[in-house]
Amino acid sequence: MSPSLRALLTGAIDYAGMFPPAKLPLEEAFRNYLSYRESPDAWMLGRFICPVGKLGELDCLIQDTSKISPLAISCIGTGGATRGEFVAKLPVDLVAIRSFNGHVGKRGGVDSFEVKLPTDLLVSNRRQWDFSSDPRFVHRGLMQWLRELSVFCETDRSSNWRATLPTAITFLEGYSKRHNGFKFRCGGLETAAFPSPDEVAYALLACARAEVAIKFTAGLHHPIRHYDTTVQTRMHGFLNILVAGVLAYSQKQDEDQLSSILADENPEHFQAGDTGLRWKDHYVTIEQITDARLKGGLSFGSCSFDEPRDDLRKLGWLL
Repeated sequence: MSPSLRALLTGAIDYAGMFPPAKLPLEEAFRNYLSYRESPDAWMLGRFICPVGKLGELDCLIQDTSKISPLAISCIGTGGATRGEFVAKLPVDLVAIRSFNGHVGKRGGVDSFEVKLPTDLLVSNRRQWDFSSDPRFVHRGLMQWLRELSVFCETDRSSNWRATLPTAITFLEGYSKRHNGFKFRCGGLETAAFPSPDEVAYALLACARAEVAIKFTAGLHHPIRHYDTTVQTRMHGFLNILVAGVLAYSQKQDEDQLSSILADENPEHFQAGDTGLRWKDHYVTIEQITDARLKGGLSFGSCSFDEPRDDLRKLGWLL
């Protein structure tokens, strides 16, 4: 394997086995994750994705597992359809996460929090984002504790998400000492759930310009963009997205150029070498790849860890 591919994919795949289309029970998904951590490809594995409502069950599984090395977990928040629901449920989620982390101790814990923002919060007055004086947060010290997490905010793509994206990527600004960024959904179980290359390029460039992180989820089992007969549409490739992301953060490519990378279905246009990675005439060094991934987050959630690896092997990129 080339050093540039390793730089691009190290820790890039967050395992979301409980989510569609896999929809595995928590215990099976967690056992899979532990086995992947012992595999030769463990270097590609990122966090274990768990809904906040399942943390209690996960705690029991962790306690029953002997000699486990520290875990890295990303927790999916409850969210809410309105600002009122969101603000009511957020402190409950944070208390559950803090309790979970305190109980698992040195075995690891939640260091990343992903939550969907309600549309009415995104179009509200900025003062309505400030929960620091809300007693539900204050008396538990939750706002201070929230600053220790990486927070990724998602918006509803069916709304006017292009207009609200600048708001979403600065939401909770100042609350997190770590990455505070945007979560972008690249697919689902139906055609309408798949954004166009132009939409992905817009989100990537907006985050790169704002110097915030971005992570991706859904519809990214395969490395190169292709037509899928099951959903009757073209699915995005995770290599397309990661390469476009690296170029967006390291070289500030324009939206049209990023869209071309994202739409490319020819794997021969992507070349990973010993000193860097190339897409057609565009080249990034290993140092630029590493720096861009650090600044931009640039990871993706997948309900399968096997399919991405199997496809990389078919392409000859992975032994």
